[in-house]
Amino acid sequence: MSNAGNSSDPNSSANDGSFSIRKSSPDLLREVLESTLTRGEGGLAPEELLALQEIARAHGDSQLDMLQITELLVAGLLSTRFPGLANRETNQLMCQRIADSLCGDPVSMQRLKTMWNQLRESVS
Repeated sequence: MSNAGNSSDPNSSANDGSFSIRKSSPDLLREVLESTLTRGEGGLAPEELLALQEIARAHGDSQLDMLQITELLVAGLLSTRFPGLANRETNQLMCQRIADSLCGDPVSMQRLKTMWNQLRESVS
């Protein structure tokens, strides 16, 4: 399962939290999702929760729709988990794609609304 041609690239491993900024957006998205899934369902780390709460503080009373809120939450979480993820444009595109996917599913959308309300309550 190793990539003999890429084994010398220190940024090719999803397990160490580093990512190559030369990868295409779909490859980056896949790598981030795989890395996130390998972490399991242990919940958010304290710094991740703080990042999401900062977003709730900054945007809790705004008129943003759930897609925009979700993009902010995804960006906040990814920037905390994977600080050197990609260049700004690639990162923004990836956050938009993830948010579109999450908001396109009714069950995920309801969970996002619940989480957003809980985040807003936690900082009020």
